[in-house]
Amino acid sequence: MPPPFFHVLSLTSEARNSYGLQLQDYRKYRHYCGRKGAALRKSLQVKSRDAKRLLITADKVIQDKRFLEIVLLDAERCWAYAMDLKPVVERPSRVVRKLQKAVYHAKHLKELVEQCFSDDISVIQVSAYLLDFSAQHKSVKGSLEDSLREFSNCRNILVALDKLESCENVKSMISMLEPNIRYCAYVLGLPSRDISGIAEHFGIEDKDVVCRIDRLDPRVLEPLDESEMIASVSEITWRGKTVQVDNADVGMTLARVQKAQYEVECMEPLGPKARAQAFDGLLLALSEAQDAVQRAVEEEERSLQNEEKIQRLQIALTYTSYYGISKRIERDLLLVEDLLTSPTRRTQRTQRKVVKLYETIISSIEQCDLLPGVAGDFSLAGVLEGKTICAAIARSYDAPATRREALALFERAKQYLCQAKERYSAFMGSTDPILKHNTDMEGAETKICGEAARMRALLVLEESSGGEVEAPLYDRLGVYPKDINESRLVLLEPKIEPIPMKPIFLDIALNFIQYEGDKGDTERERGLFGSLWGRH
Repeated sequence: MPPPFFHVLSLTSEARNSYGLQLQDYRKYRHYCGRKGAALRKSLQVKSRDAKRLLITADKVIQDKRFLEIVLLDAERCWAYAMDLKPVVERPSRVVRKLQKAVYHAKHLKELVEQCFSDDISVIQVSAYLLDFSAQHKSVKGSLEDSLREFSNCRNILVALDKLESCENVKSMISMLEPNIRYCAYVLGLPSRDISGIAEHFGIEDKDVVCRIDRLDPRVLEPLDESEMIASVSEITWRGKTVQVDNADVGMTLARVQKAQYEVECMEPLGPKARAQAFDGLLLALSEAQDAVQRAVEEEERSLQNEEKIQRLQIALTYTSYYGISKRIERDLLLVEDLLTSPTRRTQRTQRKVVKLYETIISSIEQCDLLPGVAGDFSLAGVLEGKTICAAIARSYDAPATRREALALFERAKQYLCQAKERYSAFMGSTDPILKHNTDMEGAETKICGEAARMRALLVLEESSGGEVEAPLYDRLGVYPKDINESRLVLLEPKIEPIPMKPIFLDIALNFIQYEGDKGDTERERGLFGSLWGRH
């Protein structure tokens, strides 16, 4: 009976992240694939001399799934070898040969999966896996047009997979493909910013994959009605200013943002971790919208025909950039909430993650100051969101060794809250996605004051219970002891202190010193009789 599924992307992603590729160590990953393959061959009683000639058929895969893993490991090993050689060798012929072997094993893997598995997801994943290796092979050979077509096909399949079942492995592979698509488009003289537009131009050429996707969900590959999508986003409002969206590409990307926002809102009943993962699609759509608006601005600036249109596009660019930063902050806050409610929230590793996330949030807020048109308007939002974060960072310092730092941060947070309350009245009732996190200013002030008082009390108790540290006994020999404390006779570990000693080479130097009282003996007469009578 064949196993129910074989999800290639999850297996390869887990292995790559665990064995070296997080640090781009392809050699370590290649050695892991070689050892793992040798262990599987040994357990399946495949002799080493027959290993290269071993023909794995569908019958053997049905008997034992590990035969299929051998083919996958062979493909991964050849690919890792090629990636390890790529920055070293001058001529790419060796890299091409290794990638050609990887493509061969990937084709064999796809044939076996199609014969042994009825799961459509497994076949779709292995098709994308094969297209990725084949596109890399053609890119190294120099066939950039074919490489761009296959990279785009692979991305379209992965986007469809992500719509069918949202998975972190699929999203990470999509992000890995985009630099390759952008490079091929740049070399071929195509606009390299609109990755989605380039990929959608090629579509999915494998009809079997299209049929399997339609079988799972016919709506995934339905063409979008551009007129309806553009009409749904005909205008945007930014800080009280409403501007018309008359660029088709900008309207399309903003419609995708609207759709992704709806999907995020549908995840609201779930936990913070699942909601944070749902933000990945929204952030990707916002990045594409920002690129589309930037392209439209550059085209209009080159033509210099309509200043009013350029101004509208600048407002749209600020809107998309600000909205993307605010959603990134919202995602990071959900990740913080998930960490602070986890069972390991008191561990040092979790606390470091929380501090790291807050640092990311603060850096995101600082990026908003660089956006055009928000330098004066956004300063209060920075105070309300960024400064109050001192309180949360202070809670991460709630440990006996760092309570002084925590108290200082709480006091600084109280000062920022007082400044924010004075200026918050002008923004009451705002629907701003960043300002909405700070509506309960009174509750935040009460909580911060309570935490500061608790930290101050703990510090006072520590200082009062500790007392003054006595000096060791050998430093108090001239003082009459009031009470005998045999536990402080000497200081361990002893401190390194200077001691009196004679300088080095002093005896040798003294031999060369001549004093005034020292006079050499006068030369006396010498002779036979003088030496006999003791005269020198």
